[in-house]
Amino acid sequence: MKSFIIFFFTTFSFLAKTQEDKPKLFYQNQKIDTLIAKYQLLRENNKISVFRIVLFSSESPEKIKKIKKSYLKLFPLEIVEEVFEPPYFKAVTGAYLDKKDADKKRKIINNQFKSSFVFEEYISIEIFKKYHKN
Repeated sequence: MKSFIIFFFTTFSFLAKTQEDKPKLFYQNQKIDTLIAKYQLLRENNKISVFRIVLFSSESPEKIKKIKKSYLKLFPLEIVEEVFEPPYFKAVTGAYLDKKDADKKRKIINNQFKSSFVFEEYISIEIFKKYHKN
């Protein structure tokens, strides 16, 4: 019985000692904190922050359909969504992870769509995948 008690305490003390010796990782990097926050948000509600381009905004849905047709003539493989946010209808395209990429695309289309602008939005992963099938 004494040997069992001695064995138990010896084993327990080694286990306690090895747990204390594990290195603790501390970091201070804003990019890592941002990535962790985005990952946690993604896990919570299946949404991701992206940058999108509003081609045109109007109270008339006919104008939005006209803008959508003219955009699809220039870029037939891209997707344009008609979004209604009272009291305006919007023609929205793109889903970019980096604002620089969205700005590059906006500069390309700026000659045809002068009122276009980039904005940040949370969209579902399914919508993001729809934009990036390639």
